[in-house]
Amino acid sequence: MLRFTDSCKILTDYVDDETNWFYYHDADHRWIHLKDCWKATKEKYFEYLNEKNVVVTAGCHVGLYVRFYSKIFKRVYAFEPNPESFHCMVNNAATENVVKIQAALGECNGLVKMEGWCPMSLQAKVGHEDAFIPTFTIDSLSLNDCSLIQLDVENYEYNALLGAKNTIQKYHPVIILENGDTQEITNLLTGLNYKKVDRVQYDDIWIYDEKA
Repeated sequence: MLRFTDSCKILTDYVDDETNWFYYHDADHRWIHLKDCWKATKEKYFEYLNEKNVVVTAGCHVGLYVRFYSKIFKRVYAFEPNPESFHCMVNNAATENVVKIQAALGECNGLVKMEGWCPMSLQAKVGHEDAFIPTFTIDSLSLNDCSLIQLDVENYEYNALLGAKNTIQKYHPVIILENGDTQEITNLLTGLNYKKVDRVQYDDIWIYDEKA
């Protein structure tokens, strides 16, 4: 476990029978929003899964979803670039089946700069002279399976999908995207024989269409 810092506190609030959550000081309104999002999405997120082997998730924030993923999937690859959020995620999802990576996902391996008005809305800036946050492709993970890709990366979903094309074509995972109904994402995923089957909260759910 990482050492507790002054920037975080432990919440004894219960979420689906889980307690002791590391979270930011003075951000209770965002915690309430996060709990509400989980409550609204948790059933739909898993409705279309045939297998629950490997999930890749990015924009993990403090790891509330990641902790629950660790109870459902055999292996979780969790990406979060913000240092404070990553610190909380490491403590909130401490099980051995979670691979926690302080980095972003994109269409190539390299460096990006993260900017935003709060830790929940950081955006990647490519080619910025002050770039220092690592970014990886999902394909570079060389996974031996993939059941779900779930991305909440502040309008960088398309870039992350470009870096996952080989994985998508090989394993046909369910794909859940915030901002997942743009024309460029639609063109990319329909070109890979995917169809959008549902929307929950802010997220679009895509599955492989075997009949396409």
